[in-house]
Amino acid sequence: MKSRFCRELNLQSIILIDYTMKNLKSAAICVLLCICYAGTFAQISHSSKTDHEKPLLFSDLPEKIGVNVPALETLLDLPAGKNIQIPFGLSFNLSGVIISKSDVNYPNVKTVIIKSSNRKGATFTFTRIRKEDGSFSYLGRMFSYNHSDAFEIMFENGQYFLAKKKSLDIINE
Repeated sequence: MKSRFCRELNLQSIILIDYTMKNLKSAAICVLLCICYAGTFAQISHSSKTDHEKPLLFSDLPEKIGVNVPALETLLDLPAGKNIQIPFGLSFNLSGVIISKSDVNYPNVKTVIIKSSNRKGATFTFTRIRKEDGSFSYLGRMFSYNHSDAFEIMFENGQYFLAKKKSLDIINE
């Protein structure tokens, strides 16, 4: 028959072993998480080039180009896959194909996306938004991830126009 002291000593050693195993499990999990964390990256850049190293796509065009809003509105009713040509003032025509349109279930916002064929790599997005008072506002951008310049539709003094910007300025907005 074991003495009471031996039984308590045996019980304490079992508790100590159980406590040590729990600590080892926790430590092993922490080490595993640290190894996994060290091998991951937060974000992957689209390009290794900075904006200053990329070529210009619209260098031959002026800083501002007038926008013919009624001509752009016709794009909103064309089907995806349709080839288009839209004049932007006297200095520039956009040629390309409609690659995407907004959902018809949302009539207050209509968007069309055009992949340009005469400005390689450029995509033009045009959006019409119906305001609560029934009037419309327009948004649009033309840019390429492979180039450092871009255009954005702006509204000033009652007129819409394309304004030249840096691609990073548009992407960061």
